[in-house]
Amino acid sequence: MICVALAIAQGGSLSKIMSTNNFELETQLAYTYVGLRVVHSLIQSTTNTIMVRFGCFAASEGVMLALLYRAVRLVF
Repeated sequence: MICVALAIAQGGSLSKIMSTNNFELETQLAYTYVGLRVVHSLIQSTTNTIMVRFGCFAASEGVMLALLYRAVRLVF
């Protein structure tokens, strides 16, 4: 969803936008989000320590909010 908003804001195709270096921070944030979600899933499937899992979830949601903020700022 955020990629679509960024594509609309730039007025071009998604492949053209993602091939430029204008979105280094967004790319890093996206990989961080995915990495945190993978760690969250590993915690859930192995030890399932709720507080550790919640901390990982909260961190990933913070990253998602940062991505959302950047997308909204770009569009408006």
